[in-house]
Formats: sequence, structure tokens, C-alpha cells
Amino acid sequence: MKIKLKVAPILFLFLVLVGCYHQPTVREPEYDIFVFAETDDWQHIERPLCQIFEKEIRTPQLEKLFTIHYADFSKLEKLSVRKNLLFVSTLESQGEIATIVKNMVRSPEMVRKIQQGKYFIFKKENQWVENQLLIALIAANRDSLVAKLHRNAQKLYNLFDKHNRKILLRTMYAQLENKKLEKQLLDKYGWSLRVQHDYFLVKETSTNGGFVFLRRSFPERWLFVHWVQTDDATKLMTPEWCLNRRDWIGKKFYENDRVNRKFTTVKLSEFNGRLAYEVTGLWENEEKIAGGPYKAYIFYDEPTHRVYMIDIAVFAPNKRKLPYLAQLDVMAHTFTTRQEFEKK
Repeated sequence: MKIKLKVAPILFLFLVLVGCYHQPTVREPEYDIFVFAETDDWQHIERPLCQIFEKEIRTPQLEKLFTIHYADFSKLEKLSVRKNLLFVSTLESQGEIATIVKNMVRSPEMVRKIQQGKYFIFKKENQWVENQLLIALIAANRDSLVAKLHRNAQKLYNLFDKHNRKILLRTMYAQLENKKLEKQLLDKYGWSLRVQHDYFLVKETSTNGGFVFLRRSFPERWLFVHWVQTDDATKLMTPEWCLNRRDWIGKKFYENDRVNRKFTTVKLSEFNGRLAYEVTGLWENEEKIAGGPYKAYIFYDEPTHRVYMIDIAVFAPNKRKLPYLAQLDVMAHTFTTRQEFEKK
């Protein structure tokens, strides 16, 4: 089953000039978000913004993907070359940042829609540098601003996360790509994904469905695709089956790796337009005294009558693990079946 996620259109009018030239391209993803707001507004929005963007994820250490930084008007020119910028104000706010934000929506029609609560999020890409995302949040008053932050929390997080993924996709495959292995997977198993040049094929088998294991070192990270043929996906597409199957794979192919169920969550989500279970948490191996974060997507592909499990994991002691997991997630989302490949 395929689903489509609707995103409301976002309008934007930006009238501020910082310098008369276009700065160099921001080539790598950044995980810092710089927030421009008046001091009085910041005191009310700091906590909800941190709750939205600084979500802590156990890897097993607590990590956050994004970090919020407050900036005032004096830092605007210096920070205009950064990738993630967030301007926040209300129609009632006073000051240099408030003036900049209100100049974005000078038309009476737009002001009226903001007062009515119909407009809140305004988006502009590549304002001062390529690969830059600038978001402006404008509400009628401070109470409305805080309420809308809570109401639009996931949408705001997704805007920056999606933008980061887009940059990752470009940078990860900008140079070398293992197209020979990609074709081999498509011809042999009826599915493929984009493989960076420094991943290598460790294991593959067609027993008990199918299993393909790709790996990269320094630090250790890997991706596997497992599939099971079935005419009744309802017997397999359950949270308990997802966890049990992951443990079975860990025992059979990963020298007794297993899921730490205390720190694992299973939720309904989507994967490339398909309804899917999304599993996130920690894997562990007591014998090796090892562990780390993992994520898996489990979905049913109707044309092939297969339940797929696409799983990504990292082992990187003493390093931040979320950026590596984000790269693997981008790689996982390049997955395509033969039927989808032939339609392109």
C-alpha cells in the first residue's frame, strides 16, 4: 500500500539584503540552527524551540541531531553564510529583528491572514548561500506564537531534517558510486539501492527469504535488506514480529546481536510512500560488549508479495553517532524495486 504525505504550500517574501554578493556554497550538512529573535520573544520561545529541535536520542549516550543557538541583530551578517537560519517574531514585537521579519509580510492581505492564524511558516531556500534554508515564523502575538510552535512542532523539525537529507544525498554520491553492485542487486534480487563506493558486500543469501548485508568501516556502520515472500502480510506486519525477526537476524548473521527492547520503540510511519513500521533503538552484543543505535523500516510491497526489512546500524565508540545514522538513513531511502525502477 502506498500513501502520500500532504504538505501545505508555504509562501515567502524576503526583502532584507545582507551584502551585495552571493556567498560560497554550503556543501556539507550542518546541525546548528541559528535563531534570530528579539530578546523579549526569545525568553518565551527558547524552551519550545529546544523541545522541537534538540530531541535527545540514546545511542547509547544521549545525543541530539540539531543544536539551537540564539543570535541577535549584530550577528546577522556574520551568520548569513550558515545553512540553517530561523527568524521568529510577532506582529506586536518591536526591534531590529522584528522589523526585518515584518518587512517580509508587508502586504495587508498577508498581515490579515497572519492575524487570522492562517499563515505562520514562511520558507526561503538559497537566500544568501546555496544549500541554505531560511525559515521565518510570524504570529499575531506572543501567546499565538508559542501555541503555534507546539502545534507545528513536527512540521518544523521535518523542514530542517528534510533539507539536511537533501544535502546529504547530493554530497554522499557526488563522486564515486558502486553502480556495478547496484545493478547486481537489481538483476539478482529484484531490488536495489544507491551504494557509496566504500561500502562492500559482506553476506548474501536467498535462504529463508533473502538477506543482503552491506558494510563500511571507520567507523563501523552497516545496512541490511531482508525480505520474506508472503500472500498474507498481516501475519508478519506486527510490532512483535519486527522485533523477533530482528533478533533472529542478529543471532544468525551478526554473532548474537540483539535488540535492547527497553530502549526500542515501534511506530507506524511511512517509507518511500509505503505504510511502514519504523523501529528505532539500540542493538547490543553482550559477548563482544558492544552496542549502538539502529533503525529499521518494515513494509509490504504488493507487486512482489514481499515484506521487506531495511535496517541500518552504527558502532562508533567515543564518536557522535547520529550523523552517521543520518547518512545511512539517506542511503536506505534510495531503495527501489525492479517495478519502480522500470517506471522511472
